[in-house]
Amino acid sequence: MFPILIVAALLLFTGLAWRDLRLGLFLIAAALPSYLIRFSLQGFPTTLLEVLIIILIIIWLIKRPFSIRSDQIRSWLIPIALLIIAATLGIFVSPDKMAALGVWKAYFIEPLIIFFIALDLLKEKSDQAKLMNYLGIGALFIAFFAIWQKFTLWGIPAPWNIEGRVVSIFPYPNAVGLYLGPIIALGFFSLISNMQNITRQSLVRLRRISRPRQFISNPFNIFWLATITLSSLAIVFAQTEAAYFALPAAVVLILIFFTKYQKPAIVIALIIIALLAIIPPARHAVWQKISLQDYSGTVRLAQWQETWHLLKDQPLFGAGLAGYPTALAPYHARTDLEIFQYPHNLILNTWTELGLLGLLASLIFIWLLGHRLFIPTSAQRSWLTLAAAAALLEMIIHGLVDVPYFKNDLAVLTWLIIALVLLSTKP
Repeated sequence: MFPILIVAALLLFTGLAWRDLRLGLFLIAAALPSYLIRFSLQGFPTTLLEVLIIILIIIWLIKRPFSIRSDQIRSWLIPIALLIIAATLGIFVSPDKMAALGVWKAYFIEPLIIFFIALDLLKEKSDQAKLMNYLGIGALFIAFFAIWQKFTLWGIPAPWNIEGRVVSIFPYPNAVGLYLGPIIALGFFSLISNMQNITRQSLVRLRRISRPRQFISNPFNIFWLATITLSSLAIVFAQTEAAYFALPAAVVLILIFFTKYQKPAIVIALIIIALLAIIPPARHAVWQKISLQDYSGTVRLAQWQETWHLLKDQPLFGAGLAGYPTALAPYHARTDLEIFQYPHNLILNTWTELGLLGLLASLIFIWLLGHRLFIPTSAQRSWLTLAAAAALLEMIIHGLVDVPYFKNDLAVLTWLIIALVLLSTKP
């Protein structure tokens, strides 16, 4: 039965994507967690997400002339080339060549091609907004399942079942926050934009309009309100604590520096900080988290110390793709702790997997994104730009203590959001 369902889903997707390439891209955006559906084709392991991406790439190559403006991506070509070179070198450095090859195609080559497809297909603002909506559909599914799981405890693997930490359809709780956090940021700015539109309409018509009624009458507002609410609950139930800080911090920083809501955002931030400061239990808990004095923090510090010893001996190429657990073993002093797949820090993750060349490419990407955000005037920045910037900032902040990229769904999500930044701003 399972193979029949897979074949039926692939045939349906192929037909829909052939008819409308944009719809194919949107469906992939909604189905990013489908990487969890794994099977083999002629002995080669793959995932449903990967096959969907390959089908879309083939149809795109057949049906579309390459029509991306050179000025749109010219400055991005060098760091993209550096990233591909670093990832390719990572295969040869890795102690597990087959695992490294899988990471190479799933985390770099396929997401980068999806990035170029998005730049080609989503030139209209309406299509860019649709991409966000389809990402929201995927988030809503994950959130629904997580909330249902909280009340039934069904499907929570050990040891998370002891604490009641939901995982939704993922294998571990933090994956819930890593996936939902950026999408919540996208949805928040979508709601802000719609509220601004209602205000403008009331001024243009010079008559009083019921803003709550207008807000509710828009189904996309209801959709995003539900998605944000349920996704936030899912993050709380998953106890993805880094997302508790990363998401509000990213949203508030974007509001303060790039919108007209600077003053209310500052006031809200100060009130929250004051409340956390004057309530002793909250102050103690937050300080323990920030200073890495709790259990998770001590684990991270031990990881980073061991990783630093590794990188001092292998600074140029790191451990190679998928090579970190093997490479770290000789440096692993805290035998009471497991060796994780990654060091759980944005810089260390990149350095160990891609070496200094990959780290350089990543820093160039961040600089280019910052340039796109800071150079335009406020009148030139669209809400799409701010939404995408908030999502990426959330991932960066979250990545200080976690792994916001090296995962099938997160890699594609990252490049889709980067595409939104490029599409919604002028070079």
